[in-house]
Amino acid sequence: MKSTLIEPGSMAQNIQSTLAKTYPNRVFDLEQNSAEKDLIIGKQDIRISNLEKENSDKDSKISELQVNLGGLTDVFFDLKQLLFQKSGDEFQPLSVEGEKITSSSSGPSDPTSQSSNEITARTTLDANLDSFLSSASLSSQERRERSKLRETGMMFTEKYGDRSGIFMWGIRC
Repeated sequence: MKSTLIEPGSMAQNIQSTLAKTYPNRVFDLEQNSAEKDLIIGKQDIRISNLEKENSDKDSKISELQVNLGGLTDVFFDLKQLLFQKSGDEFQPLSVEGEKITSSSSGPSDPTSQSSNEITARTTLDANLDSFLSSASLSSQERRERSKLRETGMMFTEKYGDRSGIFMWGIRC
């Protein structure tokens, strides 16, 4: 076997010394970049878990407030009815629409007893939006209104309330 010696000052010697100098630095830089990226990922994981916790807290508060608002609505209608019974003409009775709202909020609605434009549109989170917009029983005007709601990205609202089942918003008392 023939052994080759690298002469000092030759091109091979220069390449070898350059690689020896830069290789450890490059490995160190890559390890440092990896550690920095791991730290960033860890911080983002903590942030995500905090945001998820805040989101679940807010969801529970929203559902609690919705339950409380439903109870307040019932109390309001009961008090209004009592005031009408005691005071007579000073307080008018609930209108026909108010009675429909009270009956629909107290129990499940019967869609066969309502006309097509009074059917309550209650979508769930996983509901198919296209089938909701293309209901066969709707008039062309109602389809246009629903498509406008879809195009603008607004929440689906009912005549007297929002999607949460609160039916009181449009009532004049």
